[in-house]
Amino acid sequence: MSNLNMSMSEMINYVFLDNINKKPVQLNLHETKIQTAHELFYFCVDVLSKGLICLYGKDGSFEIDTLTTSQLNAALERLRYMGITVQLTSVRLHADNLNDWKPVDVVVRFMGHSLSDYRLRIISQGICHLLTFNIKVPDDVNDNQTFWAQQCRRPR
Repeated sequence: MSNLNMSMSEMINYVFLDNINKKPVQLNLHETKIQTAHELFYFCVDVLSKGLICLYGKDGSFEIDTLTTSQLNAALERLRYMGITVQLTSVRLHADNLNDWKPVDVVVRFMGHSLSDYRLRIISQGICHLLTFNIKVPDDVNDNQTFWAQQCRRPR
């Protein structure tokens, strides 16, 4: 894998539009300002959001209530090329309860010390999608990145 430096928008376009050969992209996150699991979670949400806009948006926006399960799965597949995996649980909501839910919400378990403590909840077309992100650190990364990934999993 060759080393390329890309801006966030270049990376999103590459992963979600241009990567027809499904090549993996190694994120070099230890050089970012991300210091906590909270910040790492919002990085993952940002990548997913911009990816959905890239794939299905019009004029730089995407109506989340139009998101289909197949569209969500296609976007999550592209996240895997970046080493971001997502545990997805989807449940159909009872029609009487649909107005009780926000279309997008964040659920935090425990104290939010680990990336897996955060959940993104998306309500679309009567289905509640609960997403938990994980970032796979490749075996061949240097010690600094491994240290960084471990630090984001520990309480500060």
